[in-house]
Amino acid sequence: ISFHAEQAYPEGIAWSPQQKVFFVSSIRHGVVGKVTAEGRYTPFIHDEKIVSSIGLQFDSKRNLLWVAIGDPGASTRSSAATQGKLAAVAAYDATTGERRAFHDLGSLIEGAHFANDLALDPAGNVYVTDSFSPVIYRIDSKGVATVFARSELFKGEGFNLNGLVYHPDGYLLAGKHNTLINRPVRRIGPIRSSCPAPMAWCCGHAAV
Repeated sequence: ISFHAEQAYPEGIAWSPQQKVFFVSSIRHGVVGKVTAEGRYTPFIHDEKIVSSIGLQFDSKRNLLWVAIGDPGASTRSSAATQGKLAAVAAYDATTGERRAFHDLGSLIEGAHFANDLALDPAGNVYVTDSFSPVIYRIDSKGVATVFARSELFKGEGFNLNGLVYHPDGYLLAGKHNTLINRPVRRIGPIRSSCPAPMAWCCGHAAV
């Protein structure tokens, strides 16, 4: 499927089987759009809280679209107050686009921040990578945000933690941007880290 959206620079994508559309993020404009199977793009979510929309995750049980929000400095809304400092997640009604929740994750740990990708487990917990801080956040099903995992393995030069998927066996696979793809999988409690790019779990495999 190909589509045209002026300078959208989408980073994340999520599929809604109910609506039969793809949700796509936008680093440049800080919106979330919809793309039909015919390739028709329409802006869907306009929210002043979004500087750049990054990773997306669709929660079919609650009809929510989860959006990772950061500021890599490439948005029309970028500013000195948010560039390299913003890690947030918002949840929107996937039908109306109305915001249902907003979580400022950067307030949980000092340092630089960039919320990148999200994963959802069967219990409704949402996990979020931070490319500029060595942590993975969790927002539980009651809406409480905490630092879920923190490790020296998540550190490095420039961008670090990136793609994230929940494995059906009950652990997370976290991609590290500056780690080679053939690096052996490491496990830290329930966390495994290997692949360097955004990922999705499908048919028993992590798709990069």
